[in-house]
Order: sequence, then structure tokens, then C-alpha cells
Amino acid sequence: AMCRALKPTSRRILIDMGASLDFHSGNQPIMFLLNQFEKFGFHFDHIYAFEITGAEPQHVYDTIPQKYMSSYHWINVGVNDQDGHKLNPLHSILKQFDPDDLIVVKLDIDTPQIELPLAMQLLKDPVYHELVDQFYFEHHVALKELLPYWGGAAKKQTVKESIDLFLALREKGIPAHFWP
Repeated sequence: AMCRALKPTSRRILIDMGASLDFHSGNQPIMFLLNQFEKFGFHFDHIYAFEITGAEPQHVYDTIPQKYMSSYHWINVGVNDQDGHKLNPLHSILKQFDPDDLIVVKLDIDTPQIELPLAMQLLKDPVYHELVDQFYFEHHVALKELLPYWGGAAKKQTVKESIDLFLALREKGIPAHFWP
């Protein structure tokens, strides 16, 4: 359905909240996602990559494949969950685009007290229901198998609450997927 909604003037946007390029396995999940979209003919015009962990610009741009250099916007600060804040990408970036654009949002900042309010903004604001075409979210929940990796980030939310959130997002028209 995405390809039928795009027009020649449609832009293709990825908002990556939690854009660490130093992934523990060496394989970059975000690069896998970009490659998957490219297999279907979707090349991103704008990639907004927010990451709070400091990184040397040379390392960042050495890590990014050449084909993304013209579209990659590295923003080396954390996101803010306050509605209307300039570092809330949903407010400051997402609302600058149109329903005709392809918009993919990825949220994985390992900070539930910021992640969950951002996910709830997507759920509650009808403007986002019209804009977001795909939402990838690593919802940190209290799951025994992942506690060694997530530690304190996963204390409050349950698996059921996570499934309910993803279902509610889908019911609002936002295809929501668990992020690796």
C-alpha cells in the first residue's frame, strides 16, 4: 500500500531515535532496515539520526555507507519527550512533512521514561496517524530473558502492556513493529 500512496513529489524520511552506530554484534540493524526498504525501491531522502552518546564525527561518517552521505543528518544529542520541544523529533521534524511522504520512525533510546511518552504521543495525536507509515520500537519490558541486556530499563512495563500498545497503534493506522 505504501508504494501506491507515494507521488513523484513524495519524500522518504527515516527518523532514527537511538542511532548508535556501535552495535554489540557488529551488524547495524538500521543498515539492515535501510537495505530492506531499498530492495523495494524506497531510497530515503532524509535520515534524521538522534544519538545521545557522544561520537566523533569522523567515526560516524566513516561508518555510514557513501550512498547515505547526502541524506544523513547526524544529531548527536538526546531526544526530548515534551510536546512542542525542538528536540522532540515528532514535533520538530515529523510535523514538517505531509501524508504523501513515506515516513518511518524508529525508537530505541534505552530510556523508558522518554520512550514511552513518545510512543504515547504517536498513539494519541491524530496528526501522527496520518503521517507515520511504519513505526519500529524496542519497548523495554520486564521480560526475564532480556533483563540481563536491558537491566534497569525494563522494570515497569509488562509484555501484555507492550502488546496492547502495539495493537492500539495499529488500530490507529500506524503499522507498529518490535525493533531488534
